[in-house]
Amino acid sequence: MTLTKRVAGFLCAGKSVLYLCLCSLFMFQGCARVESILFGRVENRIEDHAVVVTDCYRIGEQTIETVEKSAAGATYKYAPCRDAVIFIKRGELIVNNKSYGMLGKHDAVTVDHGKVLINSKDVEQTASK
Repeated sequence: MTLTKRVAGFLCAGKSVLYLCLCSLFMFQGCARVESILFGRVENRIEDHAVVVTDCYRIGEQTIETVEKSAAGATYKYAPCRDAVIFIKRGELIVNNKSYGMLGKHDAVTVDHGKVLINSKDVEQTASK
């Protein structure tokens, strides 16, 4: 086999692999699991709050734990990534053991590369109650 035929065969195989990868991405674009792995974005709901964590590439189930329930309210723990542990404790938002204040009804929470946003607005750490 000549060098020209080998190079042509390699280029053809390379194109086939590229097309296969592109087709797979296109077919699975609606699958949340594939999107999460590829783009590092995890979304979930805790009570009335939409919670989004970016830069999160953990594969596996991301569950929300109910840590405590009492008459005063519930405490939920959501840890989709090693470096993002989110608690909602009777309405108070706590991310990585830092309090970010009380959440309003239906507030959206985003943890984006260590920054915490509530309703797309940057919030600062507050003193915990």
